[in-house]
Amino acid sequence: MVPRTRTWSRSRTRTRKLEPRSKPLPPQSQLRRRRISRRIILRRQRQRWKKQELLEKRRLDEPMKRTNERIEKYKEKIREQFGFCADPSLSTWENCRSYVKQMPISTYQALRMRNKTYHNYCETAPRGIQSILGGCGLKFCIKTPKPSKRSIKNLSDRFERQVRRIAYFRGREETDDGNYNPSLYIPSDWDPPRANDEIEDALAAFRHRFTACHARYMRPSLSNVTPTQGKLLETMQNNDEMIIIEADKNLGAAIMSRENYIRQGIEEHLRNDRVYKRLTKTQVKNEQKRLQYLQAAFKGRHRPFRPNENPATSSSTGELTEADYTYLN
Repeated sequence: MVPRTRTWSRSRTRTRKLEPRSKPLPPQSQLRRRRISRRIILRRQRQRWKKQELLEKRRLDEPMKRTNERIEKYKEKIREQFGFCADPSLSTWENCRSYVKQMPISTYQALRMRNKTYHNYCETAPRGIQSILGGCGLKFCIKTPKPSKRSIKNLSDRFERQVRRIAYFRGREETDDGNYNPSLYIPSDWDPPRANDEIEDALAAFRHRFTACHARYMRPSLSNVTPTQGKLLETMQNNDEMIIIEADKNLGAAIMSRENYIRQGIEEHLRNDRVYKRLTKTQVKNEQKRLQYLQAAFKGRHRPFRPNENPATSSSTGELTEADYTYLN
C-alpha cells in the first residue's frame, strides 16, 4: 500500500509515516487461530461438550454397570445350580412360561413321559422318581454336562493327592513279606503330607494353568435331564437300601427295597425244588475238596519259576506271576 504524501513545495516533499501501535503484535499462533471461522469454532466446542457429557455419563454409569455384572453372575450361578432363575416381579404362571421357553429341546423331550409303565414296590421311594423311570426308561442315555468349577476342583485335589502319595512312598524300602493283604487295596481317606517345595510349586503352577485353560476354552453344556433329576439320580446311586430292576416281559422299570429283593430271590428261586437241589453237609464237603484239588493242580501247573529253576526242564509253565500266585493262596 502506497503511503499518502503531501506536497508542500516543489523542492520539499513530506512523507506521512504510520504511527506505531501502542499494543504489541500477538504471537503467530494466535494470528492463525483468529483466521479459523466461527463455524469451526462452534463445531469444536460442541464436540468438547459431547466428550465431557460422555465422560460424565461413564463415570455415573460405572457403579451401575458393576452392580449389573454382579447380578448377572449371581443369576448364572442360580441357573447352573437349579436350571432357572425366577423373576420376583412376575407372577408364578409367567415364571413357569418363561422356564418352559428357556428349556432346551432335549430336556423338554426328556420330560415327556412316553412309557408310563412304572412299578413301585417300596414305601420310601423318593418323589420324582417316576419322571425318570416311567418317562425316560432304563435305556435312556444321560448326557453328562461338561466339567464345572466344582468338578475341576475335585479333579485337581485328587491329582495333587496322588502326586503327594507317590512322592511320600518314593525311595522307601519295600516291606512286602509275600502275604496278600486285602486292606492295602481298599481306598482310604488318608491324606499324605505335603511334598518338597519343588513339587508343591509345580502343583500350584499346574492348578493355576489348568483352571485358566478351563475357564477360557471349556464352556459348560446343558444336560438332557433337569438339575432336580440329576440330584435324584445321584441320591439313588449312593442309596444301598433301594434297588431299581427291570420287570419281566418288558413291563417297565420297578423299584423295591434291597432286603425284599433278596428275600424274594431266595424264596422264589433258590428254594424252588424243581430248579435247585438241596445238598447235604457231606456233599458240600466233598465238593469243596474237589474244588481245592483243582485249584492246587492249577497252581502247580502254572506257578511262577523259582530263582534257580530252569524253565526248559520245569514242570510249570510260569504263566502266573508272584502276585497272582499269592492271591490264589
